[in-house]
Amino acid sequence: MLAERKKLLQARYAGAIPLDLIGEEQERIARRIAFLEAQIEAGDIEYEQAQAHIDDCLVLVGGCHAIYMSIDDSLRRIANQAIFDKLIVLPEDGIVGEPGGTVQLVLQP
Repeated sequence: MLAERKKLLQARYAGAIPLDLIGEEQERIARRIAFLEAQIEAGDIEYEQAQAHIDDCLVLVGGCHAIYMSIDDSLRRIANQAIFDKLIVLPEDGIVGEPGGTVQLVLQP
């Protein structure tokens, strides 16, 4: 946009563009700059909101064990279904879980 402004100014100095057309072009460029600045601001707001959601999720995950231990069995079942695609109970009193798709995305580095 700034390059367009400079070219417009150079063309005016060279006498290639009438003054009334210069004004129209300046208005068009100013509108485009205002639009782009609004887009940047909107992107900043979306980034800040996404960062806030990520921070909330990290706090929740950090206290996941305490939350899990504080809920009753019916809620634990729902939590297990939300987190795991499959839970396998091993004969040696162990459990192996296969995380669901959403959890796998979060666990990827």
